[in-house]
Amino acid sequence: MKWHQKFREATVGQIKVIWSAGRTAKLAALGLVSVACMISGVTLFSTVQNYHGTGEALLSELCLVPLTFVLLLGLAYRIRAATPSSMIALVVAQLALLVATRLALRLEGTPIELTFCWLMLIIIPGVLAWWVYGGLCLAYFAYVYYVQRALHGMEPPPDILQKLVESLPFIAQYFAVGLAIRSMVNMAMLSLALLRARAEITRLGVARERSRMSQQLHDRLGHSMVAIMLRSELAERLSGVDDAKARTEMRAVNDTARETLDDVRRIAHGGLNTSFDRELYGATELLEASGIHCLLHIAGEPDGRTAEVLGWVLREATTNVLKHSTATECVITLSEADKAYALTMANDGVAQHGQERIGSVPRCITGRVEEAGGSVTVGRSRGKFTLRVEMPARPVRPSGIANDLRAARHEENA
Repeated sequence: MKWHQKFREATVGQIKVIWSAGRTAKLAALGLVSVACMISGVTLFSTVQNYHGTGEALLSELCLVPLTFVLLLGLAYRIRAATPSSMIALVVAQLALLVATRLALRLEGTPIELTFCWLMLIIIPGVLAWWVYGGLCLAYFAYVYYVQRALHGMEPPPDILQKLVESLPFIAQYFAVGLAIRSMVNMAMLSLALLRARAEITRLGVARERSRMSQQLHDRLGHSMVAIMLRSELAERLSGVDDAKARTEMRAVNDTARETLDDVRRIAHGGLNTSFDRELYGATELLEASGIHCLLHIAGEPDGRTAEVLGWVLREATTNVLKHSTATECVITLSEADKAYALTMANDGVAQHGQERIGSVPRCITGRVEEAGGSVTVGRSRGKFTLRVEMPARPVRPSGIANDLRAARHEENA
């Protein structure tokens, strides 16, 4: 590929960067071109026409085109956060164009060097850009009033203060132009940041939805599969011994499978909710069917999110008991005091080697309980395991941003 083809592709690529950065970036690019045409273009044309004629003035306008194009490249570099080496190359290219324009056209008394000052305002971030811009503008005025006059054998202005006062309109004009350019660049950068924030919010929303679905599928299907497995095993053992009870268990398996299918459909549509009463009934029925005697001490009727979280905890704890213990008795206690609920679930049948595994359930539960403003404690002694969850009657509902960040971390860790 020839060099001019590479240059064309690179140039088109930078223009696409501006085009894809949003409407505000396009307006900023149009503003840069307008400023260059109205300020430098009109002033340059009239000045060169007075000194060198119309033909030379038209040629100077053509020389302004690549200088303006470099300003657009500077905006594109700033948008895509180009490397310092790329920025330096752009500055060198602008300087080379300025020198070539000066040597080719021998322009005198024209503000064409100000395009370099504008480039500094575009590519340099922060307050440093204004210091550089102000220093370059002062250097330009010093060049016009001292260096250029000295090259032509003219004396410098005798009264510097008076000359400075006379130049105040021009200084104000250049400051206003610089302020306009800087404002357009900042507007483009803020718009780009907003677009990126919206894209990030969309990504976090997708991650949150994936996390919600995966968590609910894990919770609901895990519990249901354990129930189906245990009831089907019980039905198999009862077959030929107590056919009536075996048929009852198989009907319960069928009902559980149907409920699970309905739950999966509700999860897909975001409408799955649970309640403490439902989960308490299901846990008691499942434990009793598995040969575990249940003792209930219920004093209180949680509602809303508290009932939902406590019901989820009860379901997870029941699954844990069935999978990781040989319990024969389980005591479920719910008490209410001081605008808070305390759910305690204690079971026996915890073997010495099974304590660590059964103790992993509270670590799974802790995140959801603490998210709602509750707390989890566990205890083990003499083959018994106790899980205690305390929840406020009106739990904290985390903000959507907190949920999004939590879901994003979960997605990245996965």
